[in-house]
Amino acid sequence: MKGYILFVFTFLLLFSARGEEPGQKELLKKEVDEYIRRAHQSTYADPVKAVSYSNTAILKAELSGDANLICLSLLALGRSYINLGSFDMGFEAFYNALDKCPADNKGLLAEIHVNISYLYISLGDVKKAFQFVDKGLEYFWELQDSSGIARCYNAKGLAYERSENNPKAEECFKYALKINRELNDSKNVAANLNNLGLLEENPDEKIKWLEEAVQINRSLGANWSLAENYNNLATQYFNKRDYNKALEWLQNAFILANNLSAKELICDNYRYQTWVYNALGNYKKAYECMQSLYEIEKVMLSERKIREIELNVADRRFKSQQQELNLKQKELKIKGLQRDMSVMLAIGLGILLCLSFVVWRVRQRRKLILLEATQKIEAQQKEMMQLQLEKTEKERENVQIELEHSKKELTNFACYVRSKNELIEKIKSMIKESYKEAKPDVKAQLKTINAFITQYQNKEDNLGSLITEIDRINAEFVVRLTEVHPDLSKNEKQLASLLRIDFTTKEIALLVGSTPKTVNMARYRLRKKLGLETDEGLNEYMKKM
Repeated sequence: MKGYILFVFTFLLLFSARGEEPGQKELLKKEVDEYIRRAHQSTYADPVKAVSYSNTAILKAELSGDANLICLSLLALGRSYINLGSFDMGFEAFYNALDKCPADNKGLLAEIHVNISYLYISLGDVKKAFQFVDKGLEYFWELQDSSGIARCYNAKGLAYERSENNPKAEECFKYALKINRELNDSKNVAANLNNLGLLEENPDEKIKWLEEAVQINRSLGANWSLAENYNNLATQYFNKRDYNKALEWLQNAFILANNLSAKELICDNYRYQTWVYNALGNYKKAYECMQSLYEIEKVMLSERKIREIELNVADRRFKSQQQELNLKQKELKIKGLQRDMSVMLAIGLGILLCLSFVVWRVRQRRKLILLEATQKIEAQQKEMMQLQLEKTEKERENVQIELEHSKKELTNFACYVRSKNELIEKIKSMIKESYKEAKPDVKAQLKTINAFITQYQNKEDNLGSLITEIDRINAEFVVRLTEVHPDLSKNEKQLASLLRIDFTTKEIALLVGSTPKTVNMARYRLRKKLGLETDEGLNEYMKKM
């Protein structure tokens, strides 16, 4: 029935939380904190109600998805179950909190370890109690949490008390009491005073401490702690052998513990009653109390249940670790594949970059070789052109020299021919003059001589030899001139050749045996045929040609 109600309650909470907006998470956290606060307030006054508040806090914390809130709610639930005497449920709550607690929340981890150590103290497993309380103390020292350190020393004192090392226990309780008094933490001061009241030595001193604890717990309304104080007062009066006073305090403690359904306190109460009734000789009553104690402890301290819870916790932790290991293996495998892919990609990229660099270097080398070759070719071509220019210039100079030389030779030859002709003509003229004075037979002879001279003059083709020499010198020029102006006559080509080597009109007239006027007319006709402007020199044109 309780399970069904819890299921319906959970379903309603889940249904009401559907479609929750992120802005509502803060409100949900405040609700969880409020239920945890109520659970803490009710833990020592009404543990049953504290369990209800804690369960509500857990449900709401799970809806929020906040692991820290879930652990705090489970802690509150575990404390509530312990005060009810349900150690198995307390174990399950604390171990669940330990499994769910974030690794970076050291304060919460410390609280869980201390609470588990209290449970093992209640079960009498002092070895495990010390293991958990020492781990919690390690966390609190690291956090410099004085209140937490005091709680650890209080737990260590209880563990020493269970192992019957009362001096060590009293030392731990007093150290915790000193810290809590400095912190003005009245609730924990009362808890330390109550635990000091567990020790047997100096009962009067212990009674004073317990009476101070009673005053504090009454002012706080902490009925669970008050019932524990009453039980401890009864043991101190038992130590003083004031059995009636002891039974009086035990009766007050039983009423409170029974109202709270605090099985642990009821067990302690029956145990102490057994001591008192046995001391009083009321063995029947002592047996009845012992029988009641056995029945409650059988339910509360079931060894099998606790071991089952520990096994379940261990199994859950193993499965969780196994799952975490599998996830890590998969993650490592994925990371390995990613690393291999990254390495392969890096190698491929490196090879590609190297190839690109090599290709670039080869291309650059080829460009440099090609550039050097081009530069060499250009230099060679430039050198060849320079040599060609020099050769051409030399050839031009040689041609010019040859032309000048030929011109001089031709001019000299023309002058020689002219002077020779003039001499011959003068001789002929002188012979003709001699006709008048000579005798007939001498005149006939003179005429024969004159005819012979004329015949010789006609036979000597000096002009033909001259023209042949001019044609030889200007052979290439005549070819180019003919290509450009194919309609020129032989005489016009000869005139052009003479103009090319800078013969003047008079010199040309002398060479060809003509008059300057005739030569000028020939020049005019040649200019017109070549299509030259009047201001363009005929000689310069021939030289360019």
